[in-house]
Amino acid sequence: MLFTILQVSCKKEVVNPNPRTPQPSEPRSSAELVKDGVYLYYKRYSLWADLSIPSYDPISQFTDKFNDPYSLLEALKSLTPVYVGDKYNGHIDRFSYMYDIESSGSERASLKMDTNYGFGMQFSWGVVDGEPAYPILDMVEGGSPAALAGLKRSDIILEINEEKDFSVPVTCTGTNCAPLNKSRFDQLNAFLRSAINSPSAMRIKYKTQEGVVAEKHLNYSYVYDIDPVLKTKVITSAGKGVGYFAFSSFEDIPEGGVNRQKIDDAFASFAEKGVQDIIIDLRYNGGGVCKYSCVFG
Repeated sequence: MLFTILQVSCKKEVVNPNPRTPQPSEPRSSAELVKDGVYLYYKRYSLWADLSIPSYDPISQFTDKFNDPYSLLEALKSLTPVYVGDKYNGHIDRFSYMYDIESSGSERASLKMDTNYGFGMQFSWGVVDGEPAYPILDMVEGGSPAALAGLKRSDIILEINEEKDFSVPVTCTGTNCAPLNKSRFDQLNAFLRSAINSPSAMRIKYKTQEGVVAEKHLNYSYVYDIDPVLKTKVITSAGKGVGYFAFSSFEDIPEGGVNRQKIDDAFASFAEKGVQDIIIDLRYNGGGVCKYSCVFG
């Protein structure tokens, strides 16, 4: 036993006389990083990621198998479950796609500012503190004649052109209200539809949230540039800044344009304030169904 202890205590530690310095991995090219990004975000946001998309570390084990990001994306889509139905048979993800905005000749790559026409106003009806119902602006399109004149969401419409009484007496039960004179309500609705679609000038009298009564004359615009950025701000929540970005519609915005600069400034402000989370508010996006010619009763 003593001999064994002596043997163990006298054994020398063997040291490599020529140690190798660990070599850093080769930097990824921009093309490889694009493929890595496609995998990363697909894995992060796909609804079927946990079921179908394998995990790799490093992810280049998977992405380097493909020559371009397009074939990589198709491979990822092919890993999702198969849907069998009357109208569609195939892998359930048939919606993901990508395109190169710098490709010449691509229709999607054209950079322009979208346009619209009319006054840029949308109405609904509302009741405040048991008073008669009035039409209320629930949307004012950025860049429109109404927006340029200073009208805002929540302004109460008092008069339009020759119609000088938009009050509608109502009866309310809980949060539901009904007009006492249905025919009068329908008549005013029809007048509103006609007025906001008529290609002529409009005189509008309204009351703001602050109780200020104002009157403006609006000219019908046959074309105006849409400004989709309704509001941006940073909200402090749970000790951190959250970026808030209200967006009315999805437009192609060219480099150097006024609206592109507004978006760039908003996100630069988010970055400057250390914002990590962003709320994109799309509640004012009409979805293409109703474009400022609808009145909701």
